[in-house]
Amino acid sequence: MKKFTLITLLVFIASLGFAQRNVDFSQLKSIPVKQNVLKKVKGHSRTAATTTMSKAPRKAASLVEPPLGKEAEEWYITDGHFVMKDEEGNQIDAADQWLSIGVIIDGNDIYIQGLPYYFDEAWVKGTISGSTVTIPTGQLVGTDDYGDEYIVGFNKETESIADIVFAYDSDKGTLTLDPTIYIVESGSQNNLQIWGYWFDLALLKDPELVTPPAGEEEDWNVLGTEVTVSEKEGFVYGDPEQYPVKVIKDGSDFYVQGLCKDFPEAWVKGTIADGKVSFATGQYLGVYTETDEESGEEYQYDMFLVGFSAGTGGISDLVFTYDEENNMLTFEENSLMVISVVPNSVMYYLYLFIPAQISKSVEEGISTVNIKKQANVFYNLQGAKMNRPTQKGLYIVNGKKVVVK
Repeated sequence: MKKFTLITLLVFIASLGFAQRNVDFSQLKSIPVKQNVLKKVKGHSRTAATTTMSKAPRKAASLVEPPLGKEAEEWYITDGHFVMKDEEGNQIDAADQWLSIGVIIDGNDIYIQGLPYYFDEAWVKGTISGSTVTIPTGQLVGTDDYGDEYIVGFNKETESIADIVFAYDSDKGTLTLDPTIYIVESGSQNNLQIWGYWFDLALLKDPELVTPPAGEEEDWNVLGTEVTVSEKEGFVYGDPEQYPVKVIKDGSDFYVQGLCKDFPEAWVKGTIADGKVSFATGQYLGVYTETDEESGEEYQYDMFLVGFSAGTGGISDLVFTYDEENNMLTFEENSLMVISVVPNSVMYYLYLFIPAQISKSVEEGISTVNIKKQANVFYNLQGAKMNRPTQKGLYIVNGKKVVVK
């Protein structure tokens, strides 16, 4: 059984630098960092390392309480950055330590659980008005030895405390934070005593599987290779393999069942245009179950189809050149198909794969498939691409953080 691997292939965004923001980030306290946080994955277990911080009794009466009898829906973080400092005082983006957030919608009231880093069970309450959700600033989320902690909104344009505003699309099930607003974990209700902050946060309601239209199912085949990641060698390519899939063509829509081998019943949807078929990244595939070998405990994870460009180091759609006459799709070079636990990032991935070719008939040509090994691609912490580092320091090499000494 495949094991989940924690790896972020995206370039670490060092341009989140405190100096570029209007807030006085010197207030951001240097505090211990909790590692290995897995939040609310389908209601199953999460892990969080203990800290040296002892907890004082919370002021439960002042905390937001969700409505009785209402079960929280699972919403995913599809975008956003949570900026904080580690115990050595270095700024980090800890957004990848969130997998999901709880949401309850009760009439025009909305309750959101899990925004704070240090009080991840805390709720905040907002109001829905048409396509806008407003969460009043200054809500208490917990108390510890450092004192009370609040969720505070800060408007970077007016440089003032403000309510937290999301754009809300009830049909698509999305919440998108106003780009002018930061959600600050603060030690003060009316001023900024910053422990960390969110910006560009976007949430997506628990997604649904792709449902194909009724139509003739054609037998096609996928020819490709599985990929692993080595810190020293970068991407390492396995032997080419072939497996069957089902295809339904419906006008400009192109559906494939079984493209992701661990989800043979799942369909993904592509769109035919200008001689290409593009499969949107982030499509939901289903639940993957894994059993811990030592404890025997079972864990379940929602998994998504994610496209990754090894050339640019970014998330992208899966794009194939479409030869309609010969019923063949050919995958873009330097791209990967990733099965990931979040829809817009490469995190706790199940596997990486290059579906080099999808065709209605594949000749005895497995040995002829040419999967080129990706040359090392270097980025500095400002995201600038370079041929090779000339100075010591931390770099991103083929999506991996590497220290050059």
